[in-house]
Amino acid sequence: GFHISPSLSLVGFMDYSRFPFDDSAFLRAYHITNPTYTISGGEVSLITVTGNVRLLLNEAHSTVSPYLLAGIGLAHVWTADAVVFGSPVFKSDPESAFTSHGGCGIDIAATETFFVFLEGRYGFAFTRRNTTTYLPIKIGIRKTV
Repeated sequence: GFHISPSLSLVGFMDYSRFPFDDSAFLRAYHITNPTYTISGGEVSLITVTGNVRLLLNEAHSTVSPYLLAGIGLAHVWTADAVVFGSPVFKSDPESAFTSHGGCGIDIAATETFFVFLEGRYGFAFTRRNTTTYLPIKIGIRKTV
């Protein structure tokens, strides 16, 4: 990332996420109201490329450093084909869309340059039919220079 100040930095992310399908939201989006219909398939995949602002909430050299995060960018969203029993197969239409998100996380110092992090973001991909919302939670290791 690029440090603007000791507590503020600009960072770029490229993320891949895969989520279970929200059956009831899908049925509502396609105006399917028959309560006996069930869905098979339809897992959602998402690739995002975003520019982000990261704000540390305490000193940069603390052992535990909570932070806030906000970003904008592009998302590519696609869904595995969904079969609605009692209805035709719905073919997936992959699409790219503007995305934004906000979240928070915590860095825990393992050494002077390595941190273990836990981060959660709530995001929106502004897709054609409905806005796709997502909540990725990440755990990982971050190296600083």
